[in-house]
Amino acid sequence: MEQLCSLESIWVFTGYFRDRLPNGSYVEWLESLGAPVRSLYYYVNLRVNHYPINSIDELWVFNLGGDDCTLASYEFNTRTQKLVCTSPFVDDDEWGELTEDEFKTRLIEFCNKYHLTPKF
Repeated sequence: MEQLCSLESIWVFTGYFRDRLPNGSYVEWLESLGAPVRSLYYYVNLRVNHYPINSIDELWVFNLGGDDCTLASYEFNTRTQKLVCTSPFVDDDEWGELTEDEFKTRLIEFCNKYHLTPKF
């Protein structure tokens, strides 16, 4: 997979861009699970959210952005130990006109291209 940006150039945030983590955090781990990160765009930022499900299980949500668009979104569930893709590249839907069927089609195409599991 060709890398368009360096690990050090990826800004990583937790929550809603409030707290910074070291640049490149989580990137190599996500890529080791098959998620494209650095190969998606020249400028990538990563937002990480953590949600406890119960006293043992957790859901980790990773949103990749580039400029002002979503490049992809992934979820990792600690119970299943699986990464799923919840959103493909959605740059041209600024007005919210993308139908549910169009979104699902894009998600399936994105997942097929990168050998990921889609989550609907």
